[in-house]
Amino acid sequence: MSSSDSREADDAGAFPADDAVVEPDAPDDPWTQEVLIHLDKLQSKQRSPLQSVLMLVVTLVLFGAAQVVQQNAENLAWLVAVLLIHESGHFAGMKLFGYRDVRMFFLPFFGAAVSGRSSNVPGWQAGVVILLGPVPGIAVGAALGVVSLALGNESLRSTALLFACLNGFNLLPLMPLDGGRLLELTVFGRQRHLEALFQGTTGLLLALLGFAGGGWILGVAGLLMLIGSGHVLRISTLARQTLAAAGDGGQAAHDCERIPQAVARQILERVRDKFPQAKSAKAAAVLVRQVWDRMQVNPPGVAATLALLAVYSLSLVGMLVIGVALVIAGIGHGRVAPPSRDKQLLAQPQLDFADGHNTQQGTAF
Repeated sequence: MSSSDSREADDAGAFPADDAVVEPDAPDDPWTQEVLIHLDKLQSKQRSPLQSVLMLVVTLVLFGAAQVVQQNAENLAWLVAVLLIHESGHFAGMKLFGYRDVRMFFLPFFGAAVSGRSSNVPGWQAGVVILLGPVPGIAVGAALGVVSLALGNESLRSTALLFACLNGFNLLPLMPLDGGRLLELTVFGRQRHLEALFQGTTGLLLALLGFAGGGWILGVAGLLMLIGSGHVLRISTLARQTLAAAGDGGQAAHDCERIPQAVARQILERVRDKFPQAKSAKAAAVLVRQVWDRMQVNPPGVAATLALLAVYSLSLVGMLVIGVALVIAGIGHGRVAPPSRDKQLLAQPQLDFADGHNTQQGTAF
């Protein structure tokens, strides 16, 4: 790096590139050592298969108990089936692309989620993981819809409509739904200000949609997204600055499980400046991990982006066609209003907290 380049990096708040690869001569201060210990614990977490199964079972029971006051047994069973098929798609995608510590669990009053860890995930893989949730669900809805129309089975038609609408809802271009996550990955996440603006705007829209429709879950989630947009901007800014300083050292190998110590120290110095309220070592370690995860986000290339957006658009259109056809079929059979299952379940769509990169990927319908 030339002297002029070095000055430009310093003006941008970035450390010289050499700092990214040379260990400091002086020993770490006690607080830094404590942060690195907490960071090591965060990176070392690994649940056994038995723990993952127990978590799924226990959270499923809690989810059912939370929903039983609003749903009868049949409606609840179909809701769980939709969630399981949706989350199984995310789960399979994470397993296929080498995510670690992948597990599925339910969230009472929210739905279900899948989480996993990985580093430096190719953008097209992250996009596929996102789409593997709603797209199979819409396909199942289409197949059930065709069968229901052929047989004239009203119960099957209602189930098909449930699959199509709940998975279609997840494709809306709002964070934290799958559709919003995909647009963030392919379009808005390429520029940190656009990313924060997108999250803030969709958070506001989600809050208005939720509170106007009487859905407090949607409203609260939207408010959290709106409030957190400033945090997203700061994390993205720190990630950009650290990448500029670290160069190739800021990108981990796909199977890398730990942040390089030199890079972790650089991130921590920036966290100290930008997040003075993070007094505890544990909170600082979490912020360091968030910045590192953001550094590993790789938007897909042009061809992959176009392909992902094409699948996304076709899925949305397909959902609308299926939904309209099934509703018209219901009216044609004397159903001037949706069946009770449709009214009870579609009145309370749940949220999707999908993240196709390093943290959590899931759906809370």
